[in-house]
Amino acid sequence: DVGEAKECPYCAQDTTRSELVQLYASIFNEALRNQQQRINEIEAAVSSGFGEVGRLRLKQAFDTNGSEQQWWKDTGGLSISLSSDMNVDQVIDQMAGVETTVHNVLKRKRNNPNQAITLSDTETQVLNAWRDCVDGAKPYLDSLSQANAAIRKHQSGIASSNTEQISKELH
Repeated sequence: DVGEAKECPYCAQDTTRSELVQLYASIFNEALRNQQQRINEIEAAVSSGFGEVGRLRLKQAFDTNGSEQQWWKDTGGLSISLSSDMNVDQVIDQMAGVETTVHNVLKRKRNNPNQAITLSDTETQVLNAWRDCVDGAKPYLDSLSQANAAIRKHQSGIASSNTEQISKELH
């Protein structure tokens, strides 16, 4: 914490009674606490989104989408197409790399709170590869949107034909 020294390291004057030193100490200590809190929040968000649980959640979503695609084909009579350009294992590996990289950068920032942190070439490569991965996921996400629209259309067609059938049977 700022202001813990009892005397000035340059002139040896007592700093415990200086209002100015106390004011600076409170300002800088608050800023440091806020910075540390923000680092903690970022670490938690990265762990949640890119950590093991986040990676398992993504893998499960890919698997579930594939199973539902097959179910709609076999049971629902609807053939939907999902972009197959995504390699889920590669995405998961990149997520792990991002998690490690961000935690390492935040650790350096925590240890050097008053200094700007420069990314290494490797860290930059990991983050750029993730950006490319996200860009590469767009066709898959678009195909999910198209599949969901096709499912809604198929369901509404079934619902209207079921209503028409019931209406005919009642008359």
